[in-house]
Formats: sequence, C-alpha cells, structure tokens
Amino acid sequence: MQKKKILERDIAKLLSSELKKLGIDHRRTAWIGRSHAPDFFVMVNGGEWIETKRPGERPRAGQLAEHEKMKAAGCRVFVITTFEEAEKYIESVLQRI
Repeated sequence: MQKKKILERDIAKLLSSELKKLGIDHRRTAWIGRSHAPDFFVMVNGGEWIETKRPGERPRAGQLAEHEKMKAAGCRVFVITTFEEAEKYIESVLQRI
C-alpha cells in the first residue's frame, strides 16, 4: 500500500485547525499587487508570520527575500514543513502567551 503524500495544504489545514481549537486568531494572507506573502498571520506576541511548505520543500527565493524584509522590520517569521513542526510551533505559542 502506498503512503499518502503530504501536501502543503495538509500542513496548513492542521496548523489552522489547531490554532482555531485554541482560540488563537489567525488569517490566511495574500499581498495585493505583489507576490511572496507568507501563508498565515498569527495574532500573538505582536503578530507572527507563517510560511507553510510540504515536507522537504523550501521557500522560493522571492519568499525568502520577503521573509528577510519582514525580519529586518522586527517581525517573527516561521517556516513550517511537517506536522511535527506545526505541533512544535503551537507548543511554543502556548508557552509565550
């Protein structure tokens, strides 16, 4: 039997449902007229940006450049590529709120 391939949307769906269960506000994001927006804005600790990718995938060059601009402005940016990383992120949020 073949194992189901985990997709980016699977990671995003888990993250979103876990945040919702905990009552942590978050939004899917898109830039108008620009590319490379992170996938989520999480409303904790002044706001945090999340980029989701499927396992083994890395952000594209434009996404990395956008992440660096955000970090330079003082934003926290996380890249989550596995269910385990999503769970660790949720645990870290719970420890910081």
